[in-house]
Amino acid sequence: MMIDESKREVSQIYFSVRLKFFIALLGACCWTAFSIWISQNWLHDLSGYIGYFAAVFLIYGIAIIPGFMNSFAAFSLMMDRRPKRQRLASYPGITMLIAAYNEAASIQDTLDSIAVQNYPGELQVIVINDGSRDETADIVREAQLKFPWLTLLDLQQNAGKANALNQGIKLAQHDLVITVDADSYLHRVALIHIVERYVADPPNTRAVAGKILVRNSRENMLTKTQEWDYFLGISATKRMQSLYQGTLVAQGAFSIYDRNALIEVGGWPECVGEDIVLT
Repeated sequence: MMIDESKREVSQIYFSVRLKFFIALLGACCWTAFSIWISQNWLHDLSGYIGYFAAVFLIYGIAIIPGFMNSFAAFSLMMDRRPKRQRLASYPGITMLIAAYNEAASIQDTLDSIAVQNYPGELQVIVINDGSRDETADIVREAQLKFPWLTLLDLQQNAGKANALNQGIKLAQHDLVITVDADSYLHRVALIHIVERYVADPPNTRAVAGKILVRNSRENMLTKTQEWDYFLGISATKRMQSLYQGTLVAQGAFSIYDRNALIEVGGWPECVGEDIVLT
């Protein structure tokens, strides 16, 4: 019984966001100081071959600076204790927007991954065919015969992803809007999890970014490298940013937004990296 009480007391210790930041920063600085100290012999030996400044550039560029960044991320993620998602009594309706341009090779898989979600609330999926020159629209029309929640918005001219999404949101019937790329494949509980996270977050939350990973990561060396890049450069970094309440991008590949907030800011700007600018 005493063990249970001690565990409960430990779990109730609260570190503010500011305190977590300074702890992570202090840990990263200590690691960097240790790295600089231990690298002095390497710096001295390497200087004899390529000169002092070149040796400093190499050692700091390859080890010291990346070490500071990675140690800061590691300390931050170790302190990231998020509240557990709770099953909702009722799930809000959601509208999914999928902008598609020449996606005949992948759009069917994307729709199939949505079909197995078993989302408890109302579901509306709008595929915006952005003037595709292949069979994208035909595949979606055929899928409409199987999926009653599916709508096709067939644009005759290609005007870009931002325009397609802005046209699609005009048909949205629900207050929560989820964007998914036409070549994305959703995990079977992706919709439930992202909605539960959105509802559990503070009331002023207007967007939640989903986790993006590589599906074909075991095919070859390139996809294995891409898996590491997605895991460290996107998933881990975004989780660290959200810990400090500073998520920079709710990526268009899989994110949930408040529809009214989207309309208030004028939707997606028509530029390269529209999800970055929107966020």
